[in-house]
Amino acid sequence: MIAALNKPSYLFLDEISNGLDYRSMMELQKLINDWSSTMTIVAAGHQFEFYSSIVDQLYVLKDGSAIHIDNFKTNGAELGDVYKEYL
Repeated sequence: MIAALNKPSYLFLDEISNGLDYRSMMELQKLINDWSSTMTIVAAGHQFEFYSSIVDQLYVLKDGSAIHIDNFKTNGAELGDVYKEYL
């Protein structure tokens, strides 16, 4: 709610889909997609089904480094595939 009211330039989210029912997750995905046109959103989480439809750019944090995964969707990869490969 704070993000919706304040409309920050940057929004950091961590495990935001935990504990939500299916309908709430779908509504949250729509909100995030809408917000992404006006703010930069950085999200971390492990529920790959939730995040797969909202990820524009993917970074993997490993051993103190951030690895940018180029065009992971156009290469046919799923978030779970990337997770297995890098972690």
